Amino acid sequence: MVAKRQGNSTFPAADDRTHDHVVFHMSSGASVVFNDPRRFGYMKIIARNALEHEPLRKGLGPEPARQ
Repeated sequence: MVAKRQGNSTFPAADDRTHDHVVFHMSSGASVVFNDPRRFGYMKIIARNALEHEPLRKGLGPEPARQ
């Protein structure tokens, strides 16, 4: 998944759900919510084997969590 982070990802979701654009419902019953009141952010689901060739990832810096 590629997410342009202009909005917020919250866990648990905020009380005001007006600008919740993407909600992932987990098997545990938890939800992860992408909330963007300005509508600048976006998400695109990408197959793991296609990540290396995804144009939206070109030019991004290294993943900070990788060793």
